[in-house]
Amino acid sequence: MSITVDPDAWRNLARSYVGVGDVFIIDPTEVFSVFRYEANGTVDSTFGCATPPCPGSVFGPAGYGEDLALQPDGKIIVVGHPNGSNTFQVARYATNGLLDFTFGCAVPPCSGVVNGPGGQGRAIALQTDGKIVVVGPSDTNPGQFRVVRYLANGLLDTSFGCAAPPCSGFATGPGGGTIGPDSVGFGVAIQPDGKIVVASNDGSSPTHPNLRVARYLPSGVLDTTFGCAVAPCAGFVTGPDGLLNSHGIVLQPDGKVIIAGTTTNSGGGQFRVVRYEERGTLDPAFGCSSPPTCSGFVAVPVVGNGGANDLALASDGKIVVAGLITDDYGDNQPTVLRYLNDTTTLSVDKTGPAWVRLGDHVSFEIEVRNTSAFYSGFNVSVQDIPSAGLQDVTIAFVSGAGDWTCTNSNLTCTAPALVANASATFVVTATATQSGHLTNIARVRVSNPAGPQPADAEWTIEVAAPETRAAAHHATTLPFTGGRSAITAGAALLLVAIGVGLAGYATRQSASSSVGQSTG
Repeated sequence: MSITVDPDAWRNLARSYVGVGDVFIIDPTEVFSVFRYEANGTVDSTFGCATPPCPGSVFGPAGYGEDLALQPDGKIIVVGHPNGSNTFQVARYATNGLLDFTFGCAVPPCSGVVNGPGGQGRAIALQTDGKIVVVGPSDTNPGQFRVVRYLANGLLDTSFGCAAPPCSGFATGPGGGTIGPDSVGFGVAIQPDGKIVVASNDGSSPTHPNLRVARYLPSGVLDTTFGCAVAPCAGFVTGPDGLLNSHGIVLQPDGKVIIAGTTTNSGGGQFRVVRYEERGTLDPAFGCSSPPTCSGFVAVPVVGNGGANDLALASDGKIVVAGLITDDYGDNQPTVLRYLNDTTTLSVDKTGPAWVRLGDHVSFEIEVRNTSAFYSGFNVSVQDIPSAGLQDVTIAFVSGAGDWTCTNSNLTCTAPALVANASATFVVTATATQSGHLTNIARVRVSNPAGPQPADAEWTIEVAAPETRAAAHHATTLPFTGGRSAITAGAALLLVAIGVGLAGYATRQSASSSVGQSTG
């Protein structure tokens, strides 16, 4: 995802979604307004009518559109609230920009628009099953937000909002104070396990509020593993003060939460970016050049008033934040900031025999090292994949960091994490039962459902005869491309081949390789 702003940013900062080749922009005026542009910036003349050429824009129900999302099938969902009414409102458009009359009722044709509980829809996220999650301020509980979930057809999801359905379809978040809905900003993101993370503030003051982040189970009940170092927790955490608006929220592949917003503590507007660990505590490795003693956030003063409105992770893991600043003439100017991120590296070293006699027992070592100074690698697995000529193969963790569990049935060792600047050593044993070409593959990876699939690097050795030295072996590192890394930004895959050959007398050699990725 990229970030863009309305060309008329001097009036309003538009919420946007950039897809493959298309740019969608909504203008939060008095009518749901959606504009679509080509990648080169020209108006998309196929959007906004049934028979092109079209105006490239469409106007929906009377109200304020606040956020939008693009379904996998290309349909567009806009959330907001009607004019003069505190009610969640959701509209869905077909790919050509016309209202989708299969949305908003159980039996089409429908209106294409559906209202929800009292409040104002401010942000949207889509679940993988097509359900729609909308968050925004509550109309009946000042200083509190609501999380509303709709089915894919636009009806309220009565399995959401309580522990034992049927439920109301929404949950009211923690809060307090008396500030009104126009003073409260929101963002929402959905984890791969279906948990819902919401960013808001605590409603304590219209001029000096505190950031509040809550996490919900897929059922809509607060997640009591979030918000403290040792569960049970409150399900939410109150963060740095002064974060007035917090629309932008993204999840790193390792589960960390990044939030962008605006703070007014220093007399003027500031861009502020905050990062939480997966459990909901401020990340002490974020916000300074000397982790792990950082505050967990960083604030950048801007000229005049203004602040952040949205953010995204770039493919190299850097953080891109968009918003507005107010210049000396009182005009709002679109602004984009980019923040650096940590660079991490996993390395793998192999030491073992280059060749052995037929029938000999073979052993070699694998060392996996996390060379990052600050970030752990999560859900790390090390797997040995031998050729048919190696039998009775076993793998065992022998020393180093990590709580490793090894299983010989699949020759895999796994650990929840490999902490920064630490290593783990494994021993693989086998019996050589045939001569010829033998291969042995080492596969090292971290979990990331959305990342690239594992790739293999293979080492092959030529065995000419039982008393003849094998050909020299080699190690290969396969290239990896992608925006998520093996340590903190998710699943870069580092794969280094290791091998055992059969032939005359044993010698020992070593091979090593490493891959680095910019991460969050």
